[in-house]
Amino acid sequence: MTTAGHGNGRLIEDLREFSGMLLRDPKYRYAPQLMIDAADELARLRVDAEKMRAFCRDALHEFWEGDGEMQDMGKRHGLLIEVEVTEPCGEACSCAEYGADFPTECYRFAPFLR
Repeated sequence: MTTAGHGNGRLIEDLREFSGMLLRDPKYRYAPQLMIDAADELARLRVDAEKMRAFCRDALHEFWEGDGEMQDMGKRHGLLIEVEVTEPCGEACSCAEYGADFPTECYRFAPFLR
């Protein structure tokens, strides 16, 4: 088995491996199925999280322009983080495209959406 920090994919494999080890010990006869069920649920949640991440990114990009309501909503729900920047972040900098004066507040995707 591996140590923590290798991502959910490896954790799922570790849970399945550990449940197989428990199968061979009669005092843990119910634990393996619980671990297999937990690994399956973790895998399902991981897929659901990826779908939600993709949807959030698409929705925020689609409705980015406007009166700022979408940015405020994204910030309120922890999807966007407001960062003060002193210069454009690159050639495709939205702040610069909209004529912002630097320094300015820039909205960035929360780490789990990147």
